[in-house]
Amino acid sequence: FKQLRTKYVALDVQAITYCILFEACTMGTAYHFGQQMHEDLQQNADENRHILSDLVVQTNLINMYGKCGRLDMCQAIFRHFLSTHSRQHESEVVIWNAMIHAFGRNGDIDSAKNTLLQLHHEDNKHVTPNVKTYVIFINACSHSGHVTEAQQLWSNDIMDTELKYNKYVMTALVDCLTRKGDIDSAMQRIMEYERNTNEANGSNKVMW
Repeated sequence: FKQLRTKYVALDVQAITYCILFEACTMGTAYHFGQQMHEDLQQNADENRHILSDLVVQTNLINMYGKCGRLDMCQAIFRHFLSTHSRQHESEVVIWNAMIHAFGRNGDIDSAKNTLLQLHHEDNKHVTPNVKTYVIFINACSHSGHVTEAQQLWSNDIMDTELKYNKYVMTALVDCLTRKGDIDSAMQRIMEYERNTNEANGSNKVMW
């Protein structure tokens, strides 16, 4: 990327380049370089508006800052998204998922839950929680010991039956219950899953 910036200055670096860059920095734990590149973009915010407002760039930045515990930066980017996007497209759920994941991986379950509730109550219903949203939140509850919150979400907040009994959502819930030692409840959920999906005993091997 440095070579691109120095040797090929005439090239117009597109948003997709920064999407790849920030994702690579997250996967390779090159946070300082990623932060430096983000700061460089911000120094010419007007010129780089199309990059800084790109949904995938914002999502990857939240993932990067979330992984290194910079929730302040995650929230600033997320607020910028809320103020600049009309929330008309279903694909925008990815940045909500990233924000929930950032809170969850840093142990802030209350903020993760509040963000999920905010998504639930969005006036514009083009953007709604998906399977990944619920898996992220339940996994966050699982790793932080907040089993009650995960159970309440599954029992009271997931109204869509297809989402409620999705294999990945159910697997996350079963994992959450077993981590807490509640084997009986986990078994009940597996049986309930199989009744509602007509899956034969043992076909969902990951859950078992």
